[in-house]
Parts: sequence; structure tokens; C-alpha cells
Amino acid sequence: MSEPAGVLRRAAAWSADATVIAVPAVLLSFAYWHPAWLRLDGDIRALATALATVMYDALQRATPPAELAAQWLQDATLRAATLSLSSTITRLLLPTMATFAVLACVYHAGFEASRWQASPGKRLLQLQVTDLEGRPPGLARAILRQAAGLLSWISLNLGHATALVPPQHRALHDRIAGAQVIQQAPASTPLPAWAGAWLAFQALAFFGAVAWLYEKPRLGIPTLVLVAALDLAGAWLNYPPASSQTSLGTALRVLDPVAGGLLLGSTVAAMFLGH
Repeated sequence: MSEPAGVLRRAAAWSADATVIAVPAVLLSFAYWHPAWLRLDGDIRALATALATVMYDALQRATPPAELAAQWLQDATLRAATLSLSSTITRLLLPTMATFAVLACVYHAGFEASRWQASPGKRLLQLQVTDLEGRPPGLARAILRQAAGLLSWISLNLGHATALVPPQHRALHDRIAGAQVIQQAPASTPLPAWAGAWLAFQALAFFGAVAWLYEKPRLGIPTLVLVAALDLAGAWLNYPPASSQTSLGTALRVLDPVAGGLLLGSTVAAMFLGH
């Protein structure tokens, strides 16, 4: 009797498929993200210089800490550097993530609607996608499952996290599509050694990347957090001139510095929760 698929098997399968999809996604979006990559270092240097100038002026004038934040938001050079870097980060991440999302939808829906009822990654882990009666999902349900997956992502992966809930272990997109991921092997079957090693490698790579970001002199997590904070605060306080800003522009300024980061963070989280 088939059992609901465990989270580790789903995670290993999804991340294996994601690796296959990521290669063409990066290549197809090269013309969009590569110019941003070339601008990134210059934007980081400009922000670092603007921050150093503002801090130096604050020390020279003995600016009280309570006034320092307001001074940062009012500084035109710092504002321009922040907006430029946040825009570059978004343009660096969004094209590849959007391309990845389109390719993933076609890839997963196509394979899940096939006689395999599984992507290659799922097939390696002896997983299948079915309807709630255990029948093949069909193309329409497979497409709906992928479309509903967007909600699992934009909910900061709370939708993916519902796959942790027993006994059905169904993610939000499974529930919306009336689908489930089942494990053909008995529930007592251990995770294959290669899959365990693959997940361990991903965990090490993730924490290694976090450590690298903290240690990198100019581009690091503190810098990214500062860029997002300054840009968000500036948008809410309406610091660009009123004549040059619309309500849509304000919304875009709020979303711009964090949109790419949220997408990337969602991808990493989904890699460990499975699709």
C-alpha cells in the first residue's frame, strides 16, 4: 500500500529537479542578470562610500544617535546609492527566478501528467503524484498543482510547511489541486544514502554561503539588510520628492529591495521542504 511521501524524500527529489532546471534558467536569463552582475560591485562601493561620508559627518558634528537615522534618510547621495543597489540586486535575481519558475511549471506539470506521474527527481526517490483516489492526476490537475505552488512560495513557504503535518503530508498546492505525493516504497524504507548525502551537501552549502556573506568585506548580509531597511523606511516616509513619486512608484520602491531576496529565500526554504 502506498504511503504519503515523507518530507525528506520530497526535498531530495525537488532539489534534484531544481538543479536540472537551474542550468537552462541561468543560461536563458544571462542577458538580463549579467549587466546587473557587472554593476553590482560599483553599486556596493558607492553605497559604502556614501555611508562612510554620512558617518564621518555625523562624528564631526557630534550628531545625536536619535537624529542619525533621520539624517541618513535625508541624505540625497545615500538615498541614490541605496536605490541603485537595491534595484541592481532585484535585477540580478528576478530574471533568473522568473525563468526558473516558468521552466519548472512546464517541467513538473509535464512529467507529473505523463505515465510516470513523477518528475525525474521524484522517480529516483520512488514518488508519484496522484489525485486523492490514487489515480493519475491528469494534465489539468498537474498544471493546477504547479500554479497553486505560487501560493506556497509567496506565503513565505508556509504553504510548503504544511507538508510537515501528518498523516497526509500535503502541501498547500496539493490541497488546492486535490492531489497528493505518495511513496511507492514502504514507509519503513530508509532514505537512499545518495539522497541523504545530497541533502547534507545542500545544508553545508547553505550555511557556508551564509558564513561567506557575513565575512565578505563589501557584500554581506548586514549590507543587504541595511539596503532593505533604508529603502523600506524611505518609501514609507515618502523621502523622494512628492512631484516625482506616484503611489505605484512607492509600492515598487517598497517591494524592490526585498522581492529578489524573498524569492531566493523561498527557493532555499522550498529546497528543504520539498514540492
